[in-house]
Amino acid sequence: MMGVVLWSDVKDNRAVVWCDDHGDLAFYKPRKSSVNAATFQPGDLIEFELREASQMRIVSRPQVLERDSHPNLVDELKQVGEAMGIVSGSRGVKRTSPNGTRQSRGATVVQMDHYRCAEVA
Repeated sequence: MMGVVLWSDVKDNRAVVWCDDHGDLAFYKPRKSSVNAATFQPGDLIEFELREASQMRIVSRPQVLERDSHPNLVDELKQVGEAMGIVSGSRGVKRTSPNGTRQSRGATVVQMDHYRCAEVA
């Protein structure tokens, strides 16, 4: 399967991915024993295997196909969500623009169902 990284945490090496099947989002968090753990940035196009665990879709064996292939996707999804009244409330975060400079952007927290927030083993 392929997908685009919507959010990532470089420090803890986690990511949320929008899959090409447009199903539920998939989550990436390498196992502690993983030597070849990948690091992603929002906008990266990745290829991966998908598995399900604890009612969540889990990214496994990811490989980057293209860095920053969809640099505006997160902002575009946010705009659509705001127009539909689904997304509201933002706080400033730092993002890297396509030219490599840091810029302040609004980040929106969308509440997920409590069962989707379970820690993945």
